Parts: sequence; structure tokens; C-alpha cells
Amino acid sequence: SSNIVMGRLGLKVGPERLYRYATDLGFGEMTGLSFPGEAAGKLRSPARWSARSCPTIAIGHEISVTPLQLALAYAAIANGGVLMEPMLVREVRDRNGRVLRRSQPHAVRRVFSERTTATLREMLEAVVDSGTAKAARVRGFSIGGKTGTAQKYDARVGTYGAGMYVASFAGFAPAEHPRLVGVVVLDQPAGRHYYGGEVAAPVFREVILDLMRLPNGPFEARGTDVACKPPAPAPVTVPDLRLL
Repeated sequence: SSNIVMGRLGLKVGPERLYRYATDLGFGEMTGLSFPGEAAGKLRSPARWSARSCPTIAIGHEISVTPLQLALAYAAIANGGVLMEPMLVREVRDRNGRVLRRSQPHAVRRVFSERTTATLREMLEAVVDSGTAKAARVRGFSIGGKTGTAQKYDARVGTYGAGMYVASFAGFAPAEHPRLVGVVVLDQPAGRHYYGGEVAAPVFREVILDLMRLPNGPFEARGTDVACKPPAPAPVTVPDLRLL
């Protein structure tokens, strides 16, 4: 994580382009999920941005998103650049097991090119392998993702609250051919540890390990059986023990 790098990238991209990518990812609007209580998050138009909004939005300030929006954004990176409509239920069955209704995945729009998402997946895999999300690593299994440690808005004072944080980790697995995207969010974690890499990434790791143990889960442990010939017996000189 480097706020300086992201801030400079935000300035290079510029307000109009940065806003377009954010809205293309679904930030600042409802996802269309048929479930009550959804929020649109917060994303102002560039006309209301200040001179410092580009770098601050690039590092996560001046914007708020829901975990569902974040999961859909990472799913777009995982699947090659296409934003999808969310689905809560795959199918509905009656008591006899007959399918009454089945939902089908629907694409909303293409946000990134496949080449761009391939580069992003490599970067996000490096975050888990050797960056801030090392606590999410699973031996022999590739994972991509990003940690987040956001300051929390305090309505009582009208600004970010002192010592108030939201820790998160958003990731996908396996990194080379993603089949699952997950978002872990901890609201105001207690104690001295509140960074996403410290408290949220380990939760994602435990979820992946549990899913790997499922016989019919989204993925299984990719073990490799190796067979080899037993070693030849070492030559041994046996003493003559006859009549002893």
C-alpha cells in the first residue's frame, strides 16, 4: 500500500476519467439487488470536487462503498473486466427437489480490458504473496487481494472519528483462474491491531481453508501424489553365525 503512488495515479488519471471508472464499477449507485436496505454509498460528481479530490479519492477518502459494491468490483477484475449483476439465490426448489425458479448471471457492462485485469490480478497476487496481505496466504494455493484500513466517519463531529477504523480485505481465489470472490469487513476492531492485513486477511484465509476441505466445494486442495521406486537395500556383510 502506497498512498503516494495512488495519489499520483489519481492526478494522472484526472477527475473525469477517475469518476467514470468509479461509476462504471457501480460505486455511488444501487446494484439493483432485490433485497431491502441496500445503500448506494457516497460518490460526488467532479463538479463538487476540490483540487485535492483526485489524490484523496484514489486512496479511499471522500468516497464510501458497500461490501457488495466492493465484491462486484473485485469480481470484475477476477472475470476479465465485466461488471455483473448480483444474485442472492441461484435457484428455488420445492419440497420434492424440483426447481421452481433458477437465476442466470447477467453482465452489466465491460469496465476493463482483459489485458488490464490480467495485470491487476498479478499485482493483487503479489499483495498476498509478499505485500500487506501475507496473513491471507495459503500454502500451495494462489490468492489475490487487497487490504483496506479506512478511517470511519463520525456523524457526531462531522468528520473522521479519532481512533475509529474499518478494516477490510477483498480477494479472489485461485488467482490464476478465479472461482470465488470474498470481502471481509471488520467494523471498529478492538485492541491495538486494526489494520486490514492484521485482522481481516486472516479471516479470509480461514474461509478459504474451510472451503478447500469441502468435497464438493468451489475448489479442492491441489495436492500432488508422487510415486517412486523404493530405495535398493544397502549392502550389508552378515557375520557367519553358524553353530554359535
